[in-house]
Parts: sequence; C-alpha cells; structure tokens
Amino acid sequence: MGTHSSNKNASDSARHKLREYRRDDTKNVLKAVGACLRARRKAERYTIAALAEIAGVNATYLGEAERGHGNVSMDFVTKVCRAVDLSLRDVMPEESVREFIRRPVQQ
Repeated sequence: MGTHSSNKNASDSARHKLREYRRDDTKNVLKAVGACLRARRKAERYTIAALAEIAGVNATYLGEAERGHGNVSMDFVTKVCRAVDLSLRDVMPEESVREFIRRPVQQ
C-alpha cells in the first residue's frame, strides 16, 4: 500500500511539473506575439481602441493580449493581423515556437 501511494504521489508531482512547464512556455509565446502586435500597432500609429474597432475585437482584450495576458485564440490573432497587414508567420516568434514544440518534456 505504501509503494502504490508513493508511485501515485510521484506521478501527480510529475504531472504538476509538466503543467507548469507547459504553462510557462505558453506564456512566453503569448508575450512574444503580444509584443509583435503592439509594435506593429504603434508603428501604424493606432490606439488600442482604433485597432480594436478596425479588427472587430474588444479593446480591453487587445490590450491584455499585447501584454501577453489571457489566452488569445488564433481567430483573434488573425483578425488583428489582418487589420495591420501582418501574416501569422510575422507574429509567431520562430525561436519561441520552435522551442515550445521541440523542447523535451521534463519530469
């Protein structure tokens, strides 16, 4: 009974570490995407409100996305990209995405 309990605890700990690891990777990608969107918005001299209106998205959500907060959908990113004439490839930081996809799972 003690061994089964130890294995379960170790397994739960490994799952928790994996969730934290993935959450950190996702945050890094979202921050990089948000920074790219913000840079383009500023280069185009749009306010958050103006870009949100053009893209058909919520201004508060756009501001949060630019700061890397929340969990934006591909539909959201696509709408904002189209509004400022960017492709998804332009906003997806290759090094972050490559690291996110290829990094081995730590346990």
